[in-house]
Amino acid sequence: MKNQAHLYNTQFQQLKNVILSCSPIEEKEWELFCQCLSIRSVDKKELLLKEGEVCQDIYFINKGCLRVFHMQDIREVSRDFYFENAFVSDCVSRLTGTSARANIDAIESSEIVCINYATMNSVCDTSFNAQKILRIISENFLIHFSARITSFLIDTPEIRYKNLINENPQVSQRVPQHYIASFLGVTPETLSRIRGRIYKS
Repeated sequence: MKNQAHLYNTQFQQLKNVILSCSPIEEKEWELFCQCLSIRSVDKKELLLKEGEVCQDIYFINKGCLRVFHMQDIREVSRDFYFENAFVSDCVSRLTGTSARANIDAIESSEIVCINYATMNSVCDTSFNAQKILRIISENFLIHFSARITSFLIDTPEIRYKNLINENPQVSQRVPQHYIASFLGVTPETLSRIRGRIYKS
């Protein structure tokens, strides 16, 4: 039991801190929730989810950076980037049990907490606090996606780039520029001009 408690207090501590910042949770409830969790080390460029697979997990980033992208013919189109303390998943695939239309890979070597969705639902049947945790995670996805969709619809690529670096100041150092250009829907040359204007202003 001591070893198990130690595991809960180390590998999953970052996730616990994020959850506690949103809602209190008793230690017994947390230990029950830990039944859903596992740790995965991911190499740079390794896929966590491949298009066509069914998404089974929600990923929480302890350390590293993940990218969600789509394939258009042979071209990769980056949809989003995620850093430490973020949740990542293909929500449509996970909730409907259908094949994923997106890929999730690691931009750099990463340590990921995998939250198994089926196990979590079973835990939610007997734990009110586990239901609260799932709601917190779901709200996190909803807020993020809503902001992203609104930005895609009304903002220029330059404003979207400014928003991206304001949200994640490390993005220009940790994410290759051609990935960022793909995310913005511009060429690397246009991104270079956007960066030049921003840094001059």
